Amino acid sequence: MSHNTALQYLNCYSNSLSGLDVSHNTALIELVCYGNLFSTDVVDELFCSLPDRAEDDNAKVYILNNTAEVNYDNVIASNKQNALDKNWAVWYYDNYIGSLHNTEPATTGNYECGSGNASVTGVSVTPATITLGISATQQLTATVAPTEAANQNVTWSSSNNGVATVDESGLVTAVAPGNAIITVTTDDGGFTATCSVTVESNTVSVTNISVSPTSIALDINTIGQLIATITPSNASNQNVTWGSSNNGVATVDENGLVTAVAQGNAVIIVITADGGFTATCNVTVNNANAIDIPVNRDNLTLYPNPVGSLLNIESSTTIHKIEVCNFLGQIVDVVNTNNHSYQYHTEKLNAGYYMFKIHTDNGVVVKKVMKR
Repeated sequence: MSHNTALQYLNCYSNSLSGLDVSHNTALIELVCYGNLFSTDVVDELFCSLPDRAEDDNAKVYILNNTAEVNYDNVIASNKQNALDKNWAVWYYDNYIGSLHNTEPATTGNYECGSGNASVTGVSVTPATITLGISATQQLTATVAPTEAANQNVTWSSSNNGVATVDESGLVTAVAPGNAIITVTTDDGGFTATCSVTVESNTVSVTNISVSPTSIALDINTIGQLIATITPSNASNQNVTWGSSNNGVATVDENGLVTAVAQGNAVIIVITADGGFTATCNVTVNNANAIDIPVNRDNLTLYPNPVGSLLNIESSTTIHKIEVCNFLGQIVDVVNTNNHSYQYHTEKLNAGYYMFKIHTDNGVVVKKVMKR
């Protein structure tokens, strides 16, 4: 699964999945994943990968549709207690309309999270694309899922050693102009992930990097976009890495999008892959406009996210107003309504991230939405 830390609702039922790891989806509160090809080991690993939730989050995982499902025996042999310990309810999806209303699968397994006997369910590689000049190098990183898998061994290979080679640690070396695919393969299960490599003939080295703005003040639960500028602009390797000095105050994603988490100060740093040049932005997170409302207080749902042309907004309480803010915190649209649901047309919005401030009977809830 992706590292989307804002994802709250995931539907992946009947997708013939053989594995699923949601450990990075820290905001997840509902997972519908019945009808897949999960072994008992995979079900146990999935339960262990669920993020910890509070009791009033009402987190639910729908692991089976009903007792007739082909995967029934595998699920029953798992240990749902690992999910219950994280405050997740394990339900049949048929709870909603069928004879299994308000019932849970009675599992019989005794698997313990972190026991070290988990099977590999997948692998990812970062970065997924790189551009290098001749003789330049780039370190690739493979992440085996789940993190507690017993066998973490992988093998690296190149589709074209005449263009780019890779050693046993994932270090890529550019040899000649052209394109190559670097593949990492797990020893357990043979799962693969790839990185596309482009080697350019004329290398232009990076000499510096700057970030704009160099300081930013945000309120809790808001976002701000940082822009990194590499010098010279035609440098061959434009790859950068973002990081935060204090993820408890402010986080930053791979595109330089900062999310304010808690009151305090943090320094966001961007580092060039070529030369290791750095630039920083000082972030101050204020508490003045912080919104402290439980995630599921209104059963508020915005979907799809990312959104194309139409965003559905649904709440268990009445929605009175919708404010749409850009990444600078500027209000770009306001809608007044008096319903439990609203369909917001997003054609007027440019592609990018927006904060939707939903005013309900219970107050204001802020949701981050990406417009494609």
